Amino acid sequence: MSANLFYFKFRLDDAAASGVASRDFAEEWNLTLDWTATDYLTISAVAAYVDPDKGAREYTGGDDSWAYGMLYASVSF
Repeated sequence: MSANLFYFKFRLDDAAASGVASRDFAEEWNLTLDWTATDYLTISAVAAYVDPDKGAREYTGGDDSWAYGMLYASVSF
């Protein structure tokens, strides 16, 4: 079993070109868990949370945070 925690800070390169004042777009946190069940099978789970910053709120007009989860399997031959 392995676990990873990722943090991403999304910034706009040219905020004015997107029609917003702030370059700060969003912050995202991802937690991944990987379990190697056999030599051929790996099961992975991902949980993520995204929090919009000022640039995203200006661009979309909304301010809702977003969370999601994912479960998948990988088979190698």
